Amino acid sequence: MGDFFHVGARGAAGLTCHGDTVIDRHNPVLGYGEAVSLGGISCVSARTGMACTNAEGHGFSVSRGRQKLC
Repeated sequence: MGDFFHVGARGAAGLTCHGDTVIDRHNPVLGYGEAVSLGGISCVSARTGMACTNAEGHGFSVSRGRQKLC
């Protein structure tokens, strides 16, 4: 089991174990209603949570009450 979600441009999303090397303080923070796409992955932020998916529809969603692979 992991504690970090990952998704690539193709294939299924999953969980990975990680260290502090995934933290990048220069990454943007998405406000509610904002979206970003990069490298074949799109993420959308909303008051209800955030979802990231690739073109095949694989990805994950996170919110205060739930985390889910899709």
